[in-house]
Order: sequence, then C-alpha cells, then structure tokens
Amino acid sequence: MINKTDKLFANSIKRYISQDNILKDNNRPLTLDGLAKKLKITKGKCWSNIHKLIKEGIIFEINNETQNGYYVDSELIQSLLTDKEESRMKKYIKYIDSPEWINKRALVIKRDNFKCQQCGNKQNLEVHHLTYEHFKDEPLKDLITLCSGCHKSIHYKKQVNSSG
Repeated sequence: MINKTDKLFANSIKRYISQDNILKDNNRPLTLDGLAKKLKITKGKCWSNIHKLIKEGIIFEINNETQNGYYVDSELIQSLLTDKEESRMKKYIKYIDSPEWINKRALVIKRDNFKCQQCGNKQNLEVHHLTYEHFKDEPLKDLITLCSGCHKSIHYKKQVNSSG
C-alpha cells in the first residue's frame, strides 16, 4: 500500500512530468538513474519508491516508435496526492485486492483462453476494464484479458488521446 514517503516522492517528481506525461528534464527523457540524481537521493531509497509506483501502475516504461521514456499516469499521481479518505486510487486498489475481483479476474482469463486478446501472449496476463461504468459490479463483457505490455499500451494511448 502507498504510504506517506511514497506520497512525498510522488510530489517531488511532479515537476519532471512533461505535458505528454513522460518524465523529462529540459525536454529530454529522464532515466530512472537520472531522476534519482535530479532528486539528490540515494538510488536504494529512490528505487523502493519507484518500484512501488511501477507496481501500482502509476509509472511505466514506454518504448515505441513515437515515445521513449517513463510514462506517468498524472490522474493517479493526483489521486495519490489528495488527502481524501477514499480517493479514486484507494478505492481501485482496495477493490483489485478483493476476493470478488480476484475471482472475476480468474473467470475472465479462463474465458479468454489464458491469452492476451490483443497479441496472443500467454504470459503476464492482466484484466482490463473496457469501461468503469459498472466498477465493482462489472459484467464479464466489460472486461478483457491483456498481457502487461498491451495493457500499458492501451492506457498510454488513452492518456495521449485525452490530452491532445
């Protein structure tokens, strides 16, 4: 779970998030090592925060024909930094850890023949919400199995399309 130190770290990286949500300094993509140097903190300390934000899907690597670097989901960062008791992110994480979701996730992956419905990969499978209209009570038709790469790509494309 995200703690106070993670929030402080998330707040400190906000100034390095560009308009296209890529970690940058002077319009050049930042590596994770570069970010640690800019923040003047030890790699070990920085790494635990970065890995937690990566695990929660807030930061992920983009490496395609149009972008390279580390993408930051600005909505989730903002949600993380709000002090509301039940922020969107807290509700989401709580639900994703619930037995109801774990069971529903297993049903969707089985229905989709244990493979990514976009590329056919059978490893690192995740379940993607096609819509959040029925969040916490979603019918199986609102969910699809994707590998982690395709899942990240879909979220990245959504963010890019909504910002420009």
